[in-house]
Amino acid sequence: MIRVILIFISFFFLTNTYAQESLRLNNPFNSPEAEFMESIWKEVAKRNNITLIIQKIPYKRSLINVNSGIDDADVARILDISKYYPNLVTVPESIYNLEIVALTNKVGLNIKKLEDLKPYHVGIIRGMKIAKLKMVDVNPKSLIEATDYNGLLNLLTKGRIDVAFVDKMGIIKEVLKSQTEDYYLKTSPLISVKLYMQLNKKFKKYVVLFEQTLRSIKNDGTYQKYFDKYINIDVSLKVKSVE
Repeated sequence: MIRVILIFISFFFLTNTYAQESLRLNNPFNSPEAEFMESIWKEVAKRNNITLIIQKIPYKRSLINVNSGIDDADVARILDISKYYPNLVTVPESIYNLEIVALTNKVGLNIKKLEDLKPYHVGIIRGMKIAKLKMVDVNPKSLIEATDYNGLLNLLTKGRIDVAFVDKMGIIKEVLKSQTEDYYLKTSPLISVKLYMQLNKKFKKYVVLFEQTLRSIKNDGTYQKYFDKYINIDVSLKVKSVE
């Protein structure tokens, strides 16, 4: 009888511990990238019986919270972000290839490479580390940080910036909601960078597991299915492409 009770108690604690496996995941991205990456990580979590608690939170605050252990993970960042936030560990399988572009509402700006932004007033999203680092190198006429994509478009509309240096799909979704069609987008990205999930180091046990699961999702076609659903968007009616 005692043995049966002990077995029951052990089973109770094991199943409750298992049921409590959860991860607070921050997603600072705008649509449609936000939905795409959430869908991928939800699939990863489902295949490993982990509950995801997804939070919308600004770029910089997300990194601060995950680094300090307030939250558990960030959906996607540059590979070497841990140089600046030492409590982060990277899942070394890329979830997304981020394209950062030049968007403007001014005709005739000759922008073919990063250095061409130097004579302009440039806007970026606060907390998008890769954009900030690149602009520090370029040293444009001025650099203004907006809290979100809508704020970045407002800076363009009010003439406070000449160019938005920003991730392509995030800003395009905001453009699609706007009332104006006078936007010009550099056809090819000024930079393209792979992004990786970042975990607080107390969850490093998930690194290999998530890496293998994400690779499996790519191999079985699930990744492409979500990419086609969320990322392949026709924006030709709202944005004029320029070479």
